[in-house]
Amino acid sequence: MPTPNDRKPCNMESDLLRAKRLSRRKDGPAFEFINSTGSSRIGSHNGAARATIRRQAARSGRQGHLRENASQDLEDTSITHWVEERAKENAQDVIVIPPRTQQKNPYPRLIVQPSNNEYETMRVVYDFDITTLDSFIDVDLVVKAYRLLQKNPGEAASFLQKGSSSFLAHLPSRYGRTPVLNDVMHCVAAKASQIFGRSTTRCSLSELYMKALRSLHPTKETDPSCSISDIYCATRLLVLYESLGPPDTNALAIHNEYGIKLLRQRGPSRDWSSLDCMLLRSQGPYILTSDIYKNESSMFEAQEWQDLFCRAADMETNADAHYWWRFFGIVTFLPGILKDARALFSEDPIDPFMYISRSCGILERAEHLYRALNESHVLYQRSTSQPESLFELLSCTDIQSAIRVRLQGLLLYPAMFIFRLQATLSLSEVHRARGEERAQRLAAQMLVVEKITRSSDPAMAWHLGQRNGMPYSIIRTREEWLCINEPGGNWEELNTFLTQRWLRWESYWKETVLIEELERAQVECA
Repeated sequence: MPTPNDRKPCNMESDLLRAKRLSRRKDGPAFEFINSTGSSRIGSHNGAARATIRRQAARSGRQGHLRENASQDLEDTSITHWVEERAKENAQDVIVIPPRTQQKNPYPRLIVQPSNNEYETMRVVYDFDITTLDSFIDVDLVVKAYRLLQKNPGEAASFLQKGSSSFLAHLPSRYGRTPVLNDVMHCVAAKASQIFGRSTTRCSLSELYMKALRSLHPTKETDPSCSISDIYCATRLLVLYESLGPPDTNALAIHNEYGIKLLRQRGPSRDWSSLDCMLLRSQGPYILTSDIYKNESSMFEAQEWQDLFCRAADMETNADAHYWWRFFGIVTFLPGILKDARALFSEDPIDPFMYISRSCGILERAEHLYRALNESHVLYQRSTSQPESLFELLSCTDIQSAIRVRLQGLLLYPAMFIFRLQATLSLSEVHRARGEERAQRLAAQMLVVEKITRSSDPAMAWHLGQRNGMPYSIIRTREEWLCINEPGGNWEELNTFLTQRWLRWESYWKETVLIEELERAQVECA
């Protein structure tokens, strides 16, 4: 039978609540408005009213103190702790910028009423929504992209747009799932807020970055509850952090290579979600570029990965996104073709019959890849209400979606490689001349479109400018690749000329475009 002592905690709690209610009745209402009209002396009010005023002022002062000194607290306390405490204590407060901050900040800010959603609270703290960074997810060559932004720094703000085509759209619903994602989101939000001139806090980016790294690396070993998807998402956000600039090429290499390591570890299983596919789509072109740079075949050639790309395409409802996966699955065979071509060109001496046999096999694979791209392109045109050819690169007045720009890249850049392979491996001089003419025409067209879209569609011009190192290299070497410059001697002399011409062009493109992006891409990850 319970004793009186067993019921003591419950009775004590009830007594405290009862005492608080009695105290409230004794002291009067919690909020009392005092009408001083007609009264000339403050002292004419009774003592109870003055005590009520003091209690109200103390509560209001404490809340105001928290709001005005939030930026100073960030230097001494954890961002996560500060956000949680702020959300609990001031969930219904209106955040107003102090006048001194408004004078320093050239960007207008709205008065924001935060909700109970944790992601929304983080957005209010940094005054930035990282889901608007869609355009920066589509960056494969970060150093070149940042350099272009430095030439026109005012354009960066115009690239902010909120969409549903990237994995960023999933972040609000995943905030709070794991500490590593929380820390990396805070890291990206703080940097973006400073880059775009919205920062009102004095938090240290380096401290947030180190905290995110400390959260990431123990997680992969000690926290089995944190899925590979969350860790992979964190690595992609760290690449986004570097993309906002100025980029650290060593850090980029580590984050990208670790992402590739996670993909290999997970493999093309059947439990890939929409988020998983979006994460892969954000890194896929970079992985192929890295394979070309390192002269390796792509792991995506495996049939299991090709099956995954087909499933990912079937999951898409948008025609551009659907055919992006179709095109990507085809283009994954390009690094292997280029690897075999370089191996053939680097062998010396080689039997003429063996060379012709191997070169014909490489050329056949390249032309098969191009035919597959063309077939998918025809199906793509039939699936849209306005069947515009991706080869025509649209008119200069049209605004293109980010996914369509990337879709064009998957078609056009591999095509230039294939045309130059035709200009090198074809046995017929006519076929070599035709391949080079097509490569020159396509390269010139892409450079012209980049130029004329700078005013109508700066985002498209920016994306084209990042990747137009190859078209520039083709235009630059035009004279050397004319058929009239080919020697008219025996087969060995012609073959030596053609192979050395290819190797010089490929080396020039890698040295001028890829080395500064990928020279440390083979850093070993712990």
